Amino acid sequence: MRTFFSNLRNRVVDVRADEVRAMWLAFVFNFVVLAGYYILRPIREEIGASSGVENLPWMYTATLVGMLIANTLFAAIVSRMSRRKFLPLAYRFAIANLFIFFLLMRAVPSEWQWLLARSFFVWVSVFNLFATTLFWAFMTDLFTAEQGKRLFGFIAVGGSLGAILGPLVPTFLVDRFSTGVFCLMSAAMFEIAAQCVRFFPAEFREQPQAATAEKPIGGNIFSVNTLTVLIQLCLTSRLLKWFGVGFTLVLMPALSGLGFLAIGYAPILIVLAVFQVVRRATGFALLRPAREILFTVLRREDKYKAKSFIDTFGYRAGDQVGAWSYKGLHDLGLDVRITSYLAVPLVAFWCGLSLWLGRRQVALADARAKQHTTSRDAQPGEWRS
Repeated sequence: MRTFFSNLRNRVVDVRADEVRAMWLAFVFNFVVLAGYYILRPIREEIGASSGVENLPWMYTATLVGMLIANTLFAAIVSRMSRRKFLPLAYRFAIANLFIFFLLMRAVPSEWQWLLARSFFVWVSVFNLFATTLFWAFMTDLFTAEQGKRLFGFIAVGGSLGAILGPLVPTFLVDRFSTGVFCLMSAAMFEIAAQCVRFFPAEFREQPQAATAEKPIGGNIFSVNTLTVLIQLCLTSRLLKWFGVGFTLVLMPALSGLGFLAIGYAPILIVLAVFQVVRRATGFALLRPAREILFTVLRREDKYKAKSFIDTFGYRAGDQVGAWSYKGLHDLGLDVRITSYLAVPLVAFWCGLSLWLGRRQVALADARAKQHTTSRDAQPGEWRS
């Protein structure tokens, strides 16, 4: 029976015997991080919807400011602590924040609940990016580029399952528990994430540098995440292994370009819905694992500092540009059709950038492999035939 499951596992993912424990811990780690966030996400979405469209740009602006502050603190702390100390500390800091929100939701007078709700919106928007960024920084620090191509697709499935199952908690328990209780459930997920760091095999050192609103609303969680899991299981690792990072990276902007053209040609709801499902599924299933492989060839300092700034501030800066530019285009009288066509040149630039990044990743990986081989061959006292 054990052999059967081992053979089945090896058919799904190309994993070696000494990588199995690390792979499954990473799978669980990714699952609880995404599940913890997706328990909170319906609450965040309800707050955004109830606050009114006119207030969303200001809430995203507050999120961007919060991201700047968080990045400053992050850079100051991470340079002084090892990853095994910092990551549990970061997740437990989030847990402490969730306990504070739990208490405030019960103590703040009703006339001030709107301010608490919007503060919670900003906090979730900031932390959800840090939560996933910390996870992937840890992964790219421990796994090599070659391992990432084989394993990141399967590890990403853990996150997708968390994104599927996480929203089921508020969906089915919304009539029994308050928002504060869901905060505690999310905190439990983040504590498991902290424990995953603790139990990650200490001997796993493949890389030379690795020494060291009150009620939420529901929604159909099976339009995007199930498709994501299928793509990750069947395609992601194979595309990365056969065609490389650059090809896999460019699939997302290429599909986005086709989607914007389709919306411009036929700006109807069904086209927009299909575009959203395909775009989000490919983003989670293909873009994220491929993008994380780019960081496997960088220095540890870049993985934890520059990567954090890119994944958090860069992401929210994009939200700002999108929110305010759409409002500006709307004020100028431009409709959805014209706005969609205007996005196509940006997507073309995105495609070119993806291909360039893919080539750079290959070049840096080759350079590092040669450097590692040279340093190993230069060690004294070795017999050569």
